[in-house]
Amino acid sequence: MTEYMGPEDQTRFSGLLRERRLRLLRPIGASAAADAAAEEVKALEKALHRLAAAEYGWCDLCGAEMGYALLERHLTAISCADCHGLEGDRPGS
Repeated sequence: MTEYMGPEDQTRFSGLLRERRLRLLRPIGASAAADAAAEEVKALEKALHRLAAAEYGWCDLCGAEMGYALLERHLTAISCADCHGLEGDRPGS
């Protein structure tokens, strides 16, 4: 795999992932909301692990770069817009 994200981009996405995780870890009242937050925290932690392993931003299904626009909207994405069917996240959409 070639390098996709440079150090600056890795730092930026690491900050976005960590910030979102911290917001979700704040106390929540309703159990359904807490369950959803816990699931998202798990996904964010997996994304941080993928980022540290230089696997973040690559589609798990086809191996293509997912693109920063998709990652900024879906921080925990593991597949590209084509493989996942996210019409609004395809280049030129």
